[in-house]
Amino acid sequence: MADSSWTMSALPEPCLTQNPHLAFCPNFSNQDYDLFCQGVMALDLINSSAAIAKLVIDWTARNDRDKEKWERQTTSDREADLERIRVHEALEVKAWLIAEKDAEEKRNKKNKKKPQLDKFDAQAKVADHLEHHIPLYAQTKINDRKHVPLWYFLPEAAKDTAAVELTAPDSVHLLQDKDSGSLSL
Repeated sequence: MADSSWTMSALPEPCLTQNPHLAFCPNFSNQDYDLFCQGVMALDLINSSAAIAKLVIDWTARNDRDKEKWERQTTSDREADLERIRVHEALEVKAWLIAEKDAEEKRNKKNKKKPQLDKFDAQAKVADHLEHHIPLYAQTKINDRKHVPLWYFLPEAAKDTAAVELTAPDSVHLLQDKDSGSLSL
């Protein structure tokens, strides 16, 4: 016993594999379709030419439905392809943004490790001479908390030691006498 309220869910319509726009109506007057014509003549009680005309009309109606189905199918396929492309591009953009963000974080991390330089003012005025600084010998004596003659703090002493330090090549190691403060090679 079958329940009359139970209905079978509609099966999905099978896809067309050939374009119905390219199909030609068969010649139903041909001997190959004689069996179809006899069946239509027997059911509708019509003559042969009316049966052929009915077969042509039925075939044309079926072909028109197939053409509509083909259009729906190709439109659906096109939309599905566009959606796949859109999703793929969205995923690519998302991956690119993530990679760009990671690269930016690496650059920021690397830049944090670098010492930051102060802003350079191209219009700043620079003095014509260097400020007088304490010679290395005097600085060493001060660090050792020993007596240092005042001459080392005069501008002439700074000029003398600067001249010696600037003219000596890097390969020469200047040694400074702790007692007299003189430089020797």
